[in-house]
Amino acid sequence: MNKLQGQAFKINSDWLKYIQEHENLLVENGLLMPRFLAELCEKDVLNILRDFYIKDDAIKKKVCSLAEFFYTLCSNIQRSRE
Repeated sequence: MNKLQGQAFKINSDWLKYIQEHENLLVENGLLMPRFLAELCEKDVLNILRDFYIKDDAIKKKVCSLAEFFYTLCSNIQRSRE
């Protein structure tokens, strides 16, 4: 791993340009995560999510558990930071 860190690299400018030009399409298709997720504070968001979950019986009964919501949200936040 240390040898890889010392390896020079070059950014593929054509690929970067494509990503920048088609970011909305890539986000819509789930290939990129929305940028705003990377800036969220997980602790604050999880508290808000918990409050909404507790108040909404339909979600509790039909969609998924609070733990599943937390896991999905944290996974998406992490993916957006990669």
